[in-house]
Formats: sequence, C-alpha cells, structure tokens
Amino acid sequence: MKTQVCAWGIIIGLVVAMSVSICPAAPIATITDEDSTASFDLGGGTGMYSWAIGDVEHLAQQWFWYRVGSTGGERAIDTLGSRFHGTTDANFDGDHETLYVRYEDGQLRVTVMFVLNGAEPGNPSADIAESIQITNLTSGTMDLHFFQFGDFDLGGTATDESVRILDARGARQEDIGFYASEVVLTPRADHWQADSAQTIFSNLNDGLPTTLTDAAGPVGPGDLGWAFQWDRTLRGGESFLISEDKQIVPEPITMSLIAVGGVVLLRRKK
Repeated sequence: MKTQVCAWGIIIGLVVAMSVSICPAAPIATITDEDSTASFDLGGGTGMYSWAIGDVEHLAQQWFWYRVGSTGGERAIDTLGSRFHGTTDANFDGDHETLYVRYEDGQLRVTVMFVLNGAEPGNPSADIAESIQITNLTSGTMDLHFFQFGDFDLGGTATDESVRILDARGARQEDIGFYASEVVLTPRADHWQADSAQTIFSNLNDGLPTTLTDAAGPVGPGDLGWAFQWDRTLRGGESFLISEDKQIVPEPITMSLIAVGGVVLLRRKK
C-alpha cells in the first residue's frame, strides 16, 4: 500500500503521534470506528457532510462559522486559510477514528478534534466527541462570535419530526426510528436556535451579522436544524475551549425490534 505523508509532528494529548496533511488539493477526510463512518470536506465551506451507521446516512451538514466584530457576515472556519489536518488510530484498533484539523490566518486560529465512537454491526448507534479551541493570535482584544450549525437527516430522510434546544447546553432532533442529541459540556452557549435548517444556514451565509434568536422549539416537522452561538472578548494570545458530544441513537421501540430480531435469528440458528 502506498501512503503519501505531507508533514509530521502533531501530538494529540501526550502520547499519540499523528501524520498531518498540509495538502490544499486534498481536503476530504474520513474517520471510521466499528460500523460508523464520518466524512468531512475541510476546504469547501461544508465541513462534516456525512455520518453513516451501517448503510444508513444520518447527516446533511455539521460545521462551524465565526465573525470578528459586530458588522459584516459570518464565515466558515475553513476560509481562514492555512489548513493542517490528519487522522489517527488513537486506540490502536485498526480504525482511524480521530480527526485533527487546524485553520489560521495570522489573526485567528481554530483547532478542532473529532473522535468517533461507533458500535458493532447490528447496533445502529454512534457518538462523536468534539473539542474546539479558538485562539486570538494578535496582541489586541478581539470581539469574537462563534457558531456551530447542525442539520441531521435521521434515517436517511430530510424531513424530521422535531428539533428542540435543551437549556442552552444541548439539542435533540427526532425522526421515526432515531434521535440525534448534542450535549455542550462546556461552556454554556450565549444564544441558540431551533428552526428550519435552510433558515439557519442562510443566515450564516448572507453577508450580514447574525445573532441567533434563542428560539428553543420544539419545531417541526420539516427539514430541521439547530445552531449555538458563543460570544467572547479575547485578549491578545487568549484562547477559549468548547467541548461537546453528539450521539445518534435508535428510539427504544426500534432497539426492542432489533433485540427481538436477534432472538429470532438465534433461535433459527439453533
């Protein structure tokens, strides 16, 4: 097998070395664990565009935007310019389940790490832990507004049953057979919005400053999404860290049917 390595030298934590790509022509990255796969377009303003469990696709888009100051519009983090990225098998199980990506433009640096935790075939659930560090690279203060947008197509369908925000620290999106949840571990978001996915996406890309509406929902049915917003004044050289976790889980009745199916299959084998 031929492997091309563009650069070396990024360390995750204290012990895991990873190869880091600095190849602008190859912005697609994929991580895999057990029966789950997540794919990312790291250079096209799209970000994470696929999260499949088995042969079922559950995601349309999940990514991050930012704005500096109170005027102008938001920009996707991959417009910052210089990009470093790579994947690693952090738990040495044969799957590259961890993605590291860093963007910077001399004024702002955004570093994101995704860790995928899938389940064995037959268990249609998965989890992604995300850590986002935003750093002011200048010597002056920075009025930063940071956004995260999620648009899940649970069960492979664009129309969802409902979406709602849970006390500014999480969101829950539901469709027949599945639900997706997000928990913001730290810090609490300053604003949030549960709405149609197109409305939120358009607001983040219309060239105008956005403040999320704090609409918690539930809303639906429809093609739904959610977003969180963090507002910070960063001193020169200062960073702040966002830690969150996303899950896709089958509804209890779906798990019951899967369990019954497993029992029936086991009896047939006997």
